Amino acid sequence: MTERTIIVDAVIKMAMLLITAVLVPALKEWIDRNRDNKEIQLVLQMADIAVKSVENDLKTQTGKKKKEEALARLTCQIQGWGIKGFSTDELNHYIETAVKEMWDQELPEALPIVIDAQDPAM
Repeated sequence: MTERTIIVDAVIKMAMLLITAVLVPALKEWIDRNRDNKEIQLVLQMADIAVKSVENDLKTQTGKKKKEEALARLTCQIQGWGIKGFSTDELNHYIETAVKEMWDQELPEALPIVIDAQDPAM
């Protein structure tokens, strides 16, 4: 073998080592993180749907009863989709987040702010 062949062979082996040791694990981590993020987004959307449907179906019930029903509906939905790995505490948090977002959206419509331009106090 010539000296040039040995150097090229060594460079190729180093490149393969670098790809195997660094690039492949980094790519796998990115794929896993992206998949987890999409699952969380899907569960958040399902929580929003569960909260809105419970609010529509159980208007006369208490907040505790509504939350229990929303949690039951969300749990049923994620099991139906085959999504696993979410604890009850996490699902409770997602339900509470959906409720807060719903209230934030309804609040400006429910309490409009009117400023009277003729009021001397202003």
